[in-house]
Amino acid sequence: MEKIVINLEASLERLSSKALRLLAERTGAEYETIARLHFLQPNALCFNRGPIVDIVEELGEEANGEYACLVVVEVPDHYHGVIERRRGGAETVKFQWKEDYLRKLIQLGNEDDIVNYVKGELY
Repeated sequence: MEKIVINLEASLERLSSKALRLLAERTGAEYETIARLHFLQPNALCFNRGPIVDIVEELGEEANGEYACLVVVEVPDHYHGVIERRRGGAETVKFQWKEDYLRKLIQLGNEDDIVNYVKGELY
């Protein structure tokens, strides 16, 4: 199951310095490089892959930067999770269908499964 980190608050400073230090340690990058990247281009860090997801799960609220509220969202296996930013800056996850899985359901011809998948009720 895919996991994505989103920020429920309208804050660009997503990660705390403690989380940034752990990220640098686990990726082998220099702390200053990670911190500068996070400050200048906060969206450049990938919030839907391994180290950041693991760090946010491990640290919980301690991973939050100032005014941030980071949460890990689990995306069901047969969907793609896409981070969308709302008007105020807070984020949400939009689930998109995986086309190959939908095609498989269509080939099998079970209309109920197709309808439930499109409604988001079939994982």
